[in-house]
Amino acid sequence: MQETPPAASAGIRTFERLVPAALAGLAGGVIGFVLSQMAPEATSDASLKTATGVWFALIMVGIGGAIIAGSYLADKRQPTAETIAIAAGALLVGGFISGYLAQGLYASMLDPYAMDQCLDSACVASEARPARMLGWALAGSLGGAGVGASFRSWKRIQNGMIGGAIGGLIGGFLFDLVNVVLDTDSDSLPQVIAICLIGLFMGVLIGLIDTARTTMWLEVLTGEMRGRQYLVIDERVTVGSARTAQIRLVGDRQVTEIHFEIAQTPPSFTCKTNALVIVNGVSSSGGPLGNGDVLQVGATQLRVGQRRGAPSNNSPVNAPSAATNASSYGPRPTATQATQQASPGPDIAPGGGPASSANHPSPPSPTARPRLPTKPNQ
Repeated sequence: MQETPPAASAGIRTFERLVPAALAGLAGGVIGFVLSQMAPEATSDASLKTATGVWFALIMVGIGGAIIAGSYLADKRQPTAETIAIAAGALLVGGFISGYLAQGLYASMLDPYAMDQCLDSACVASEARPARMLGWALAGSLGGAGVGASFRSWKRIQNGMIGGAIGGLIGGFLFDLVNVVLDTDSDSLPQVIAICLIGLFMGVLIGLIDTARTTMWLEVLTGEMRGRQYLVIDERVTVGSARTAQIRLVGDRQVTEIHFEIAQTPPSFTCKTNALVIVNGVSSSGGPLGNGDVLQVGATQLRVGQRRGAPSNNSPVNAPSAATNASSYGPRPTATQATQQASPGPDIAPGGGPASSANHPSPPSPTARPRLPTKPNQ
């Protein structure tokens, strides 16, 4: 008796994805603040833009690096040296450019006369807030682009820029507000809290945009990684045991380095196999994937989830056992062959002729079956 296959995925578990992203962003804020203390002091108005650019770059390295590391750790992947170099370069360059431009924007938007008329920190914060918000939004956008670049994915770059810009905008709004609320003479405490808030919002918003723009995911049903979800974000995603695989399955020695690939051609997804993959109990060499399909990869089962995907056209059955492999994968009889196999031929008498009809009376004519109404009575 075949067991009922698992039901279709209930959807992306957004909260479970955002909590690690938020923690990574917070940790990145602390790291970014520590690194920013190494930035040179501006000695003149001419060097102020350069000093601010370096200060922003160091902060973005801390925040962006922590978000990237958190994502790789969550997926049990290990970034390559090339990936680290791309991420560090993108974060440093993006952070410096954003800081350099932000300082110029900040200076052009401030009204020196209005600032001189302010008598308390709340007034100063109110005057500086619009420029501060735009400056940090620019920094968050370019920093988010650096996060996406580490995955070598154009879509992740877009997601990082959108999420980073919104996160930086919110963080910039709170930057001076923290100083007003704390009402302290310390310069470091409000600054570290504000930078941590910027990191937190960047991590959460980048993760939220990734989730919102994803239409397919894989959920691990069995094995060491049971319960884990993987988003299929890029147009082409590799699945296997290799450290470079975008979706890495560990703890299953039957999974090859790149076991199969998923190609995204909206609105459909196609599977291309490099090793044995059983889809809904049938060995497959590739083809379209539908919502609720169950893939057997080695000893690991994966369930396909799609946000707007049509249900699978394949009959969902369990993977065949070794005893039934031959019958499962053998050629199926045609409708005519099946009828011939199911209907016995005429009985043969011992002498070679047909058996007497007296010994085998004809079956009675079937009675008419009652017809059931297909519509309720009006």
